[in-house]
Amino acid sequence: MVACKGDASSRASFGLAVTGVSSNGGVAGAQIGLFVGGAAKVQVTAHVPLRKWTHLIGTFEGQTGSLALYCNGKLVDSGASTVAARDIAGRGETDFFFGGAPGKPSFVGCLDFVALWNRRLTLDEVRRAEEEQLPERGRGTGLLGLWTLNEGSGDVCYDTHLPAAGRKGVSILDATIVGKAEREASSRQHTEPELIQSERYLHDKAEELAAWRRRFAEKHLRPASKADLLMAESDVLHLAKLLGEL
Repeated sequence: MVACKGDASSRASFGLAVTGVSSNGGVAGAQIGLFVGGAAKVQVTAHVPLRKWTHLIGTFEGQTGSLALYCNGKLVDSGASTVAARDIAGRGETDFFFGGAPGKPSFVGCLDFVALWNRRLTLDEVRRAEEEQLPERGRGTGLLGLWTLNEGSGDVCYDTHLPAAGRKGVSILDATIVGKAEREASSRQHTEPELIQSERYLHDKAEELAAWRRRFAEKHLRPASKADLLMAESDVLHLAKLLGEL
């Protein structure tokens, strides 16, 4: 599973999933499909070559049921869904997963810059996203979540479409965040965007809390618990709340 909103086995879910292996012009790769109405209902697909960064965007128009899948800014497949917009998970409080989903195989590879909207993007917006321009944020944009994965290290990533004070960390399972140099060394096609100011702020605060945890463990010979955070100094308590650990 690459990304999924809702339970991937449910008729109410939608997302991107690896559906098999493929070959295009003799180049081996994976076939990734866009599904609406459960992972078993992939309607449009794209060939993604191995060991190469590829930009994917899938769109769904609720009124017409039209689906489109873009690869590196170009439309590669389109179709129609038989699932009504009112029946899919985007209209309710359901979890959003990327890199895997409960009960489904995890994605084997690297992910970078994950975003979710509550509307269909225009072709111009798709092309701007492919060029790695940060999407517009705020009321009226339809942006529900933006994970740039620019934290640099560790196992927590942040939804950066929210103001810094309102962001919460998301723990990453069976994956590791890598830094800019490592991603560029892996034949990344585009220049990595620099950390925006709010991301840098969160990164620095996460480093402060990590340093406090190390000092606590050295002094007490055990890791700090939530109870320890609640009883810590006010600045440490503030950091823990800011980073979503309390």
